[in-house]
Amino acid sequence: MQRTSLTICATMVLLFSSAWFCEGAFASYIVAWGRNDLGQCNVPTGGDFIDTAGLYDRTMALRSNGSVVHWGRQTTSSSHVPQPAGIFQDIDGFGDHVVAIKTDGSLTAWGYNLFGQCNNIPLGNNFNGISGGGFHSLAVKSDHSIVAWGRNDLGQCNISPMLPPNGFDAIAAGGEWSLALMMDGSLAAWGYDGKLQITNLPIGNNFAAVSAGWDHGLALTKNGSLVAWGNDADGQVTNTPTGNNFVAISAGWDWNLALKSDSTLVAWGFNQFSSTNVPTDAIFTGIDACAYHGLALTPIPEPATLTLLLLGGLAFAGLRGVRPVFRVFFQGR
Repeated sequence: MQRTSLTICATMVLLFSSAWFCEGAFASYIVAWGRNDLGQCNVPTGGDFIDTAGLYDRTMALRSNGSVVHWGRQTTSSSHVPQPAGIFQDIDGFGDHVVAIKTDGSLTAWGYNLFGQCNNIPLGNNFNGISGGGFHSLAVKSDHSIVAWGRNDLGQCNISPMLPPNGFDAIAAGGEWSLALMMDGSLAAWGYDGKLQITNLPIGNNFAAVSAGWDHGLALTKNGSLVAWGNDADGQVTNTPTGNNFVAISAGWDWNLALKSDSTLVAWGFNQFSSTNVPTDAIFTGIDACAYHGLALTPIPEPATLTLLLLGGLAFAGLRGVRPVFRVFFQGR
C-alpha cells in the first residue's frame, strides 16, 4: 500500500515538525472493489493484513507476521512469492512486478523481469521506502538518497545530478516516469514527459505526500488539499476534489483514490470497471489504487473503543481491544 498511501492512526494522520507522519498499521481486513475478471478483488479470509500491493491484474498483501499472500491472475512469475515467508516489512507493485523490503532492510523483487527490474536489485540493508512502477522501481535509503533500476529507455531511472543526493523524503514510480518528494517539501520528476507530467510539475515546498499514476501525478499538501497534473483524459486531474480534509493519496493507472480525515474514501477518473465507486460502509485506515481496482484497509471488526491519547502535544489514536503495529516513516510514505 506504499504507492504513497499514508496509512493513518485510526482516523487521522499525524504531522509534526512538518517532517514526519505516523503510520498506524493496524492488523486489518482488506476491502477490494473494481475490476475482478481474474479474481483480483477476491480477498482471502483473515484480519491480519497491514499492507497491500496492487498490480495490473493481481494483488499482494502483507500479513502482520511478515508473510505475503497473493490472489488474482496466477500465470506469471509475479504470483510466486519468494521463500521463506515471514521476512517482509513492506511491499509495492504497479505493473507486473513486485518490490519488497525485508526485515533486515534489504531489497528483493519478483515477477516480470524483461528489463532487469527483478535481478538488478540494489544491494545494502538500509532501505526504508520502495515504489514499483510500470517496468522500473525506486527505493529510498535511510540517508535520504535514492536508487532506481529497471527499464530506462525514457530516463525514468536517470536521477538528476542537480538534485541534492541526500535530499529525498519519498518516491513514487509511475508507468514510465518517476516522482519524488524532497525533504524541503518540493517535488522533483524525471523520465517520460508525454503528458507534461514533468513539465507541469507543481512548484512550491508545501507538499507532504506524492503518488504517481501511469502518466499523471497526485500530491497531498501539508494543509490537506490535493493537487493533480499530467494526463487528464479521464478527468483524473480536472475532477480532483477540493477541500483540505485529505490525509492519504494513491494514484492508479488513470484514476485516483484519497482518504479523508473522517476515514471515508473518495475517487475520481477512469471508471469503466467501477473503480471510483468506492465502498462507504466501513472505517478505512489505508488505501491503494491499482490499475483498475482499489484496495483499502479497515480495522478488525471486533468490539473496540476508539480512544484518543494526547502525548506531548501529539495526537495518537488507538483501538482498545485491537493490537496496533505502529511504524514511523518519512513524510509521503
